[in-house]
Amino acid sequence: MRIGPRAHLAYCTNVHRGEDWADVRASLEGPVAAVRARFPIARPWALGLRLSGPAVEALLAQPAELAWLRGWLARHNAYVFTVNAFPRGPFHGGRVKEAAYQPDWSHAARVDYTLRVAEVLAALAPRDVAPTLSTVPVGHRSAPPDLAASRANLTRCREGLARLADRTGVRVRIALEPEPMCTLGTAAEAIAFLGEHLATDAASRGWLGVNLDACHHAVEFEDPAAALRAFRSADIPVFKVHLSAALALPPTEAALSRLSSMDEPTYFHQTFLLKGKGVERHGDIPEGVAAARADLAAVRELRSHFHVPLHAESLGDGLRSTAPELRSLLDALVADPAACDQLEIETYTWAVLPPALRAATVESQVGAEYDWVLAEFARRGWNPA
Repeated sequence: MRIGPRAHLAYCTNVHRGEDWADVRASLEGPVAAVRARFPIARPWALGLRLSGPAVEALLAQPAELAWLRGWLARHNAYVFTVNAFPRGPFHGGRVKEAAYQPDWSHAARVDYTLRVAEVLAALAPRDVAPTLSTVPVGHRSAPPDLAASRANLTRCREGLARLADRTGVRVRIALEPEPMCTLGTAAEAIAFLGEHLATDAASRGWLGVNLDACHHAVEFEDPAAALRAFRSADIPVFKVHLSAALALPPTEAALSRLSSMDEPTYFHQTFLLKGKGVERHGDIPEGVAAARADLAAVRELRSHFHVPLHAESLGDGLRSTAPELRSLLDALVADPAACDQLEIETYTWAVLPPALRAATVESQVGAEYDWVLAEFARRGWNPA
């Protein structure tokens, strides 16, 4: 939907199973349609798709299925302005962790997948929207990518997107999404990488920017609003903002026990410790908890990479969400509407949260997220257009 003077607001369908096109179609016919039904059909409604490699290949190989998708959008008065092209492979039902970052940008397969997704997005996006693809922030530090190869592949991808624009009239843009423990984890790291890349490949300006995920910056103990201002000051375009919140907790045994109980095998939950000398980074919950227990008196706060429900701000035992930091980001977006016009709710870890933190169904969970976001924007004078 459109909100405020110029922004688009959607939610990301990566909360639903989407390992192949059959999964995506089933989610559209089921929970996505149920979420859509919460809003007036006369008002256009936006959707952020997540398309895996198999899903996008099925759509391109079967024109009838792509036509079905366009028909679904028309029947529901809905439109797509963005696609999550971060994980190419499975994202539910098994170990994702390091696989979410593969292939990284040093591999030609990442270029091929991104361009195939762009092909579908160009067929779906309204002509008055410059659509975006969010993607891996170059790679993950556990398997550091070759930076020279990554830069070359980003240029190859930009050239492919330019050819797509010449053919279709749709300019699809790439948004690298900084994430903890990745090649680009903080605003400063993204600014340094993109600043150098845009200086050496000036033609990429306007094609390459960032997807600012509020949860990711909060895990880094980085204020998302400050990150937005830093990107603006450095002339690095913010193509999309993820409205999301991380998990924060005090250094107490009760809180650490709760966090330990939330360890699960599907996703990485990078866990960072704020200490007197700065931020100490750990790749997952067990390492972070062990480090905190070993030096508990020096720890001021811990944060972990869970996309916790926006509306569940106090979680017991001192655990909280970083919704206050997200509110500051909303203030910054309303104060500077030109900073970013594509906003996406992304609370995808619903299925791996403890039962007490879940709503009855995924669609009720997503509905509660919309309620929180729309109420917060209404307080700032932004309403659905």
